[in-house]
Amino acid sequence: MNFTIKFYNFFINFNLFIALCSLFMYALMAMKADQNIYLTNGLLVFLMTFLGYHFLRYISYLRGSISRESYHYQLIKNHYKKMMTLYSLVGLWILYLLTLVRSFNFSYFVIAIILFMLYEQVFTTRFSLRRIPFLKNFIIASTWSLIITGMQESPLLITFLDTFLFIFILCLPFDFKDLTQDKSHHLITFANKLHHFEYIIIGLFWIYSLIFTLQKELVFFMVSTILFTIAAFKLKKISHQAFYLIFDGLILMRFLLYLL
Repeated sequence: MNFTIKFYNFFINFNLFIALCSLFMYALMAMKADQNIYLTNGLLVFLMTFLGYHFLRYISYLRGSISRESYHYQLIKNHYKKMMTLYSLVGLWILYLLTLVRSFNFSYFVIAIILFMLYEQVFTTRFSLRRIPFLKNFIIASTWSLIITGMQESPLLITFLDTFLFIFILCLPFDFKDLTQDKSHHLITFANKLHHFEYIIIGLFWIYSLIFTLQKELVFFMVSTILFTIAAFKLKKISHQAFYLIFDGLILMRFLLYLL
């Protein structure tokens, strides 16, 4: 049991779970659009997500804006050379896959990277999209949508909208989880400004589900709306790790149920 818990925590904290979810999101949207699924494209999505989320933590580590007791701070501090080696190898693997990938729209990738960099103040310390109120979730959803859509043979607007809205809504509960941290960084998010936050995110999820999943994903619609509603009402009681399993896990669940 202890091994299982430790492995689960590692899988979540090391950004393997969210990277896996991005892979399944790519496959799901390709199937919904009746387009081919390429292993190279899926692996590229996985590695880009993995490296991107690690890069976020690394930037926070360099700026000293991450808690010294946090998993990622201790990971980078105690295994700095190993982590830099890992990041370098993953980066080189991504560059290699870019030479092999099929049906990849490079412009989508470039826009996603620029948005990501501007949000994290990589180019300059004078301007950051981070300073714009409520923009956090829009940037995350846009980045996911651009990369997923850009991997399609024929990029479709419906794929971009479906991915954007789904990821955007799934990010909202994490605003609540990160409430204290965001306030300390002077970030204005929906969670610290909206009254009756849980009712709003439940309403948004139901509206999205009625439009995008009711007809072709009926089983997912029935299961996810109930699960999301219950979880949203218990945001204060959900543990840190359970947030990822429940809300990010909806991506994995959606893919698996779509196969039925």
